[in-house]
Amino acid sequence: MPIAPAAVPNDAPDVLKLLYSKLLESPHLEKSQLALGPTILPAPGPPLPLRAPHGRRKRGGTYAGESSFDDVGRIWDWAVTAQVKEGTERSGAIESVVRLVRKTLLTHEPPVPLAPKRRVGGSEWVLIDASTFAIHIVSKAAREKYFSS
Repeated sequence: MPIAPAAVPNDAPDVLKLLYSKLLESPHLEKSQLALGPTILPAPGPPLPLRAPHGRRKRGGTYAGESSFDDVGRIWDWAVTAQVKEGTERSGAIESVVRLVRKTLLTHEPPVPLAPKRRVGGSEWVLIDASTFAIHIVSKAAREKYFSS
């Protein structure tokens, strides 16, 4: 019995709700592995030991200065993770989903600014950076390796 995809958060941006509904229609995706949610910052690691710059060119110091950013470390506010069906990643399923995502975001009003497309033959993980959110299109092996907790 297939598992239903997770529910879309109510506070998600409208463009992500539209993208999520389009991804649900894709025949290349595992619907049970489609996820949309706010990004979660990892726990901070230990601080670097303070070391003064040294040498003739005064390099190698570890003091980075003061920050004026309140939300240090967060690149995207939202993330979408979509896994292609097992065995289809080598037959163009990831590229097909990338085309669907790009078309949906670029035809949305207003269009979401995206980087120029690149040819990435044989990749098991494609990241689409859409400024305030990220879309990960992954194979099953990549999801298990990088996205499992």
